[in-house]
Amino acid sequence: MIIGVLKELAPETRVSLIADGVAQLTKKKITVWVETGAGEQAYCTDADYSKAGAEIKSAAEIANGADIVLSIHPPNRSVHSSTNYRYSKWCSVDWYVPSSFSN
Repeated sequence: MIIGVLKELAPETRVSLIADGVAQLTKKKITVWVETGAGEQAYCTDADYSKAGAEIKSAAEIANGADIVLSIHPPNRSVHSSTNYRYSKWCSVDWYVPSSFSN
């Protein structure tokens, strides 16, 4: 299985999977592809991802080749029009936490 992680569009600064998560997945023999610069706004460099076992790829390679694509927000068709997304494999991980949330 190949899991892909895409870089979010500005102004988003989160990333859907950090390097620690990559390390856990690769220990389970899951291949992880991360788009170049995907974690830079979340203080997770390409080198961090590579050290954790990820392969650094382009957005098109990830969208067209990964079995599952992780992102915070759903894909933007106008921005990503050069890729052949299979939307059934997309996993958006955006969380809504109401202001009244408490432990």
